[in-house]
Amino acid sequence: RMLLGKVKKLVLSPIWVCTAMSLCALYFVVTGVQLWITSYLRAPPISADMNLIVIGFSASSATAPILGVLFGGHVVDRVGGYQGCMHKAAKAATVFG
Repeated sequence: RMLLGKVKKLVLSPIWVCTAMSLCALYFVVTGVQLWITSYLRAPPISADMNLIVIGFSASSATAPILGVLFGGHVVDRVGGYQGCMHKAAKAATVFG
């Protein structure tokens, strides 16, 4: 009973639901890219070596989130941050995904 109450409280939290859905969408895209880009790069006319594909995917998977956090934070700060200018921060988030 206590567990069910805690789960209900969690599922009714909009912040938790949005965060969970965002992570689901992120993992859906990342695994889709991993699946399809491998097949695409292996096929002619590209016919890339599997080691090169793995290194490239690993490098982009490792650097993209870090750069996104760094540059995203910088952009939000430049438009006014989260203090008082929420509409500008929301516009920046909408533009950059």
